[in-house]
Amino acid sequence: MNIPRTASCWQAIGYSHIRKYLTEKLDLKETISLIKRDSRRYAKRQLTWFKKVDNIKWYDLIRSKNVTEKIIEYVNYGR
Repeated sequence: MNIPRTASCWQAIGYSHIRKYLTEKLDLKETISLIKRDSRRYAKRQLTWFKKVDNIKWYDLIRSKNVTEKIIEYVNYGR
């Protein structure tokens, strides 16, 4: 399969790094490191975006108990 270099799929996290790895331009360790770095950067951008949303409901998945039930309750009755 020959995917054009301009295809949007190459913009997804990891794809360009995997492609370079498969063409022997990156080693495996560097490839993994770059994918992890880019994933962290993307997650940070997402958090920044979500923090600007006024009506978002945050749940602490570590400290809270019954998070699933709380979410269902919010969806069904909390609006």
